[in-house]
Amino acid sequence: MGASGPLRGSPVVARRSTPDPLGSHGDGDVECIVSWDVVLLAEKRKPNEERPPARNLGEASEVRRRIAAALPGTDWSDPAWGVLESDGWSIEFNSDAAGEVESLMLHVRGEGNPVPAIARLCQETGWFALDMSSAEFLEPANPNSSGWEAFRDFRDTVASQSEASAEEARSGINWTVVIIAVLLGLVITIVKLVG
Repeated sequence: MGASGPLRGSPVVARRSTPDPLGSHGDGDVECIVSWDVVLLAEKRKPNEERPPARNLGEASEVRRRIAAALPGTDWSDPAWGVLESDGWSIEFNSDAAGEVESLMLHVRGEGNPVPAIARLCQETGWFALDMSSAEFLEPANPNSSGWEAFRDFRDTVASQSEASAEEARSGINWTVVIIAVLLGLVITIVKLVG
């Protein structure tokens, strides 16, 4: 399942063998709306900790420059929404366009493994990546893809259930039409016989 060009605010379109009722574009192209969310921080602290951050990631233009240096090919045509596409995955960087950046949200989609790229970004910048689904930090020296894999399993399970529900709904609508047609035929026959 490959990914193709997201635009700001629009989901990545992914190729699936069966259409997804939540966002079909026809011919198997479906919107992959949900993302695995990772937040970048300048220090290893969880966002719910009471103390304020000791430091920020830096000024917005410097943050973009550092990301582009660590992950060449990141598109910053919109300074508040960077996009990096790679083999089977994409990362959208949601940031402030100007001023000091306290944290940076990464919205990750696709089928490939983006964890090595996130680890490389952390190693080259000294930042920390917090998996928002597990509340665990990614260890750049020994990156573990379990958070990404758990997210993909969850996403695929939900998508499969949605596809099954949609198929049942389509099947139910077809039976309803058949039943109405049969009843209408019976009514017309009875009216003809009586009249």
